[in-house]
Amino acid sequence: GGKARSIGLVWKEWSECYADRYSTADFVAIVDSDVVFTTAGVQQLLFPEDPATGRRDRPVIWGHADDFQFGGTVNHMYFTGPMADFMDSFPLTIRREHFAGLRDRIVKLCAEPAPQWAIDANMTGEAFDWAFVAYIRAVDKAARLVSPNGECASFHSMMGIYLWNMHRESYHWSIRHGHLHQVPLRFTCPRLRVAQHLPYWGVEKWESFTDYAVSMAKS
Repeated sequence: GGKARSIGLVWKEWSECYADRYSTADFVAIVDSDVVFTTAGVQQLLFPEDPATGRRDRPVIWGHADDFQFGGTVNHMYFTGPMADFMDSFPLTIRREHFAGLRDRIVKLCAEPAPQWAIDANMTGEAFDWAFVAYIRAVDKAARLVSPNGECASFHSMMGIYLWNMHRESYHWSIRHGHLHQVPLRFTCPRLRVAQHLPYWGVEKWESFTDYAVSMAKS
């Protein structure tokens, strides 16, 4: 808990940005440790057949446009137009070549030189590493203006909004309540999920607009 957990979360989100470095596969699927696969036919559901081409080369990405869990993460990617949050997509299945584009986006937005202590210790890393530090600090600082808990930037949310804006036609989309943020109707169709984020199993976003009592699977 506390500071140690926060550092661990930041480390996790940062490391997922480099997941493409550890595979030669065409697609990389990102899941959390508390995700459970709940159905057979994962390949067919994750990669539905394209009616126009008959191919299965566009994975589904799920999202929601109500009650953003990681609004700061989304907003600090500085895209315009219809918006959604993608900390909703498990597994988040990404074309391997698109990871580098996300890193480049964050560098362009938040480029920052390595601090002197890192230079002295020969630990300068890559430009993305320090840009990522600046990005997560900006997200957390903005969040603390409205909540004392701040916000740890979410890889799913930053990658999702990047893909939505930069590589939309490379994926199928299922964005719940998309009409709330003017998401075109064809990207809002419900699709069967192959996995569930266990702590939120059965919790739907309509409850966020009511006083309905929700008991989470874990605190």
